[in-house]
Amino acid sequence: FQILKDIFPTKTWDFFILAQFWIAGFFTYLFLRLLKLSPISSFLGGLFFMFSGSFTWYWANEQMTNAAMLIPVLLWALERLFQNKRAKDIVLSAFIFAFVLFVGNPGGFIFTLLLGGVYFIFRVITAKTRTAQKARYCLLLLLAFILALELAAFQILPFVESLSSRLMHHNR
Repeated sequence: FQILKDIFPTKTWDFFILAQFWIAGFFTYLFLRLLKLSPISSFLGGLFFMFSGSFTWYWANEQMTNAAMLIPVLLWALERLFQNKRAKDIVLSAFIFAFVLFVGNPGGFIFTLLLGGVYFIFRVITAKTRTAQKARYCLLLLLAFILALELAAFQILPFVESLSSRLMHHNR
């Protein structure tokens, strides 16, 4: 999203900022509908998240809003994976995980992925299924995350290399 914004003229950046609000609100609505909330409750949830402090106070902090925008997208994809357990939902979750990794800010993507992982583990623990089924859920999540790491490797590897060289230089 940030790359797209950066290649467009600065005159269009307001549309990208508004798109972040709309994407966050729309996917919050979809996520809440997937949880079987009423349409009005889902709409209000999307509206409240869309105009929460994450966006209205920090709208100019792109690293923060890019990560916050993807939270409902990630939760929606993970809930689809939990409910459906289909191959296309594994791929969808992998792409969303990769998009979160593309945010570029380690603080943003680490906490977003942590939130997604905690949510999914909570869903697995509270599911009324056998242990074997719960293990299958965790394998699906792991598979989606491994695919995401492969998709985002071109961005993650230089970061890891830079981090390791800084740590080695600092320890000398």
